[in-house]
Amino acid sequence: MRFVKSLVAAGITMLAGLALKKMVGAIESQAEAQRVKREEARDPAEFKRLKQDPVTGVYYAED
Repeated sequence: MRFVKSLVAAGITMLAGLALKKMVGAIESQAEAQRVKREEARDPAEFKRLKQDPVTGVYYAED
């Protein structure tokens, strides 16, 4: 009987974990959609041009 209870508890824990994983995935996808929407709404004139330093290869914002 003890073994059956532990199996039931493990099953419940797995279902709870699956539900939590789905909920977190939905929240992450919603946050990503909002981020994309904000990026698309930004004015392109706000963006500074990036130049690459030929020696180091590092990009920096042009003033």
